[in-house]
Amino acid sequence: MSNANESTQAKTTLAKLTELNAAVLDVTGDVTEAEWQLNSVSENWPLGLLLSHIGNGYNNVAGWIQKVLDGQPLTVTADEIDEANHEAAEAYTPQSGPELLALLKTKMDNLTKLVEGLSDAQMAQAAPMTLIGGREVTPAFLVERVLTHHTRGHLESFRLTLASVRDEITA
Repeated sequence: MSNANESTQAKTTLAKLTELNAAVLDVTGDVTEAEWQLNSVSENWPLGLLLSHIGNGYNNVAGWIQKVLDGQPLTVTADEIDEANHEAAEAYTPQSGPELLALLKTKMDNLTKLVEGLSDAQMAQAAPMTLIGGREVTPAFLVERVLTHHTRGHLESFRLTLASVRDEITA
């Protein structure tokens, strides 16, 4: 899993990414075909769309990391993200659980491989991100803060939706 060029920061980030991936797969791994069609409690999206959205977050972060490595600013705005989310929701076609999970795992693997190959110098590169007021972000920040916050928030909605139909809600 690691390589000779992998930095200490990359190892730390990979450990957090691995933990996040496991949490996602733990919650989503035993969903029935009927449950994939349920609307989530927070987003009011079918769970299949919500999982697709979580996966798109992985792709976005991978793209943003590549921009940082290329020395480009991250100019995406909240309005652009909202529009992309709206378009994805409009275009969403239900898929089977195995199809959804395979796509998610591919996106997880692509981001993992990207981070695995980063050197100390690459992990230290930074670029301004418009979405957070022009603050400089590094690859580690994008995975450990942006992706983790995005994923865990939606994952909680996913979990609560399943718990509500499985009669598993706990305080």
